[in-house]
Amino acid sequence: MNHNIRLQRQCMTDVVPDDLPTCASTVTSRSRHRLLVLGSERSGSTWIAQVLCRASNAQYVHEPDNPEFSPAARDAQALGIFPVLCDRVDGRGALTAPSVEPTGDISESLQKYDDLWELAFSGRRPIRQLPRWTENTLHKVPKVIRPSVRRAGALSLLALRRVQLVASNNRMPHTDAATPLLVKSVHGNFAAEWIVRHHQPSAVVLVCRNPAAIASSLIEFGTGPSRIQQIRAVYEHPTIQERFVSRLHLPPLPVRLSVPEACAWWGAFCNVYLHELRSTHPDWILADHDAITAAPDSGFQKLFNDLGFSRTVAVDRFLSESNRPGQGFTPQRLTATASDRWRHVLGNHEAEVLSVTRWLVSFS
Repeated sequence: MNHNIRLQRQCMTDVVPDDLPTCASTVTSRSRHRLLVLGSERSGSTWIAQVLCRASNAQYVHEPDNPEFSPAARDAQALGIFPVLCDRVDGRGALTAPSVEPTGDISESLQKYDDLWELAFSGRRPIRQLPRWTENTLHKVPKVIRPSVRRAGALSLLALRRVQLVASNNRMPHTDAATPLLVKSVHGNFAAEWIVRHHQPSAVVLVCRNPAAIASSLIEFGTGPSRIQQIRAVYEHPTIQERFVSRLHLPPLPVRLSVPEACAWWGAFCNVYLHELRSTHPDWILADHDAITAAPDSGFQKLFNDLGFSRTVAVDRFLSESNRPGQGFTPQRLTATASDRWRHVLGNHEAEVLSVTRWLVSFS
C-alpha cells in the first residue's frame, strides 16, 4: 500500500445524519446492505438520501468522490471531475476492461478511484475538507476567490485532524455489519456501471429531476464558464458518444454555448442518461424528485416499498422539519412549490433553458 493510500485511510471519518447512531464494530464483509444513490447536481439527491437513511437507520457517506472536499477524489482527478468509466462488453456479453486505457497517470488515478469507493463502501470516507455549514455559505463568496477560501480552511482542518489522530493513537471509527450503509454521489453517474460492477452495492437508486429545475439551480448558484467545458468533456467522450449519443441519435453540442445553455444541456443530458441506465438495468430504482415533492407521502412510500424499507418516526420528523425554504446545500424545500420554483429563478433565461431541455429530451 503506497504512502498516499495510507494517509487516506488515516484521515477517514464516518459521516452520518445527526439523529442516526454511529456504530462500534469492524465490518469486513460485503454481506452488509449497501445502497448507492446517484443523481445530477441539484437534483434533490441529498434530500432523498437523507430520508432513505432515516427509513433504514442507515449510516450515510456523503459524496466520497467530490473533489471539493475529498482528498481522495482530488488524487484521482486525472479521470476528470465527472469520470466516464464503464466495462466494455465483448461479443459474448461479458464485462471486460474499463473504457479508460490504464496508462500512466490514468492507471494510478483509476486505482485511487477504486480505493476511494472501497473505503466509502466500508462505511468510511476521507475527512470532509470544510464543515457543511461552511460549504452552505461558500456559494455566496465571489466565485473567483472561492477555491482559495476553501483551500485555506481545508488545510487548517486537515492539519487539525492529523493532530487528533496522533493524540488518539490513530484509532479509527468502525462500523457495524448489521447497520445498512448508504453512499450518495453526484459525480459518479457516468461511472455508475463500473462502480456497481467493482463494488457490488445491494441496490442502486437513480434520482431524476426536471432538467429545467436543475439548470435553474445551477444558474442560481452562480455556475460559471467551467460548466461549458464539463458538459463538453462528458458529452463528447468516446464512450458516451458510442453508447448513448449515437445510439439515441442525440444532437451534437453547439460550437458555442452560453452558461445558461450549458446548464440546460447538463440537466437534460443527465436526465436522459439516468433514464437510459434505468432501462439497461431494470433492477435499479428510479426516484423522480418532482413526483415525490408533489406527493411526498405516496412518493416516498413507493420508494420504501421498492427498497424493502419502512416509514419511521425519524422519516416523519425529518420531512416535517425540512419542509421549509432552503438555500445552499441544506436538504430543505417547500414541497408544495418545489416543482415550479425554477420558473421564478430562471427569469429572463427561461425561454433559453426550456428550448434546450425540451429539444434534447425529445430525442430520448
